[in-house]
Amino acid sequence: MKERRNSDASVIAEILARNNSSQRNSQLYLAGFSQNKLSQYLNISVPMVSLVICNKRNTRWIRHALAQLAGVSYSEFWGVEQPELSASDVEKLRARGLIAAAADAGSGGGE
Repeated sequence: MKERRNSDASVIAEILARNNSSQRNSQLYLAGFSQNKLSQYLNISVPMVSLVICNKRNTRWIRHALAQLAGVSYSEFWGVEQPELSASDVEKLRARGLIAAAADAGSGGGE
């Protein structure tokens, strides 16, 4: 019976994760971004965009960029507080014209 409970819990967790992923996709779509457009804008692969949206990859600068492009705060988009950005993260955001958001995040990389 214990195995069944673990199985039920994992099914529920998967359903919740899919729902959150769908919400993030919807927010980005309403902001005018498909996964293909996002990959072109951020200069990353479409599978990478999908993996980050689905929370299978935790790449800080991409997560920050997606929330910024969706037009909502990081915590509203991802449901957690924003982690501190590294100098490398700030540089990647700067290269894509998203540095204002990085400076607001208190990363110390602002001007």
